[in-house]
Amino acid sequence: MLKRLEKTSREMEIAEGLFKLVLVVIILPIPILLFGLGGILLNMPNLLPIFVSFGTVVGTLISA
Repeated sequence: MLKRLEKTSREMEIAEGLFKLVLVVIILPIPILLFGLGGILLNMPNLLPIFVSFGTVVGTLISA
């Protein structure tokens, strides 16, 4: 019984990791692209810190 629970918790960890990866790869780039397109259209260089902070968050999530 205990071994089965250990296996299940390990599978949950793997699933959680995959979910984080999917979240980072699919959902996070959408606002970045929208901000990027808006920044290019309006020619606003002050959006650069947003890109940097998003990059930092994405890097932290991937390494976690």
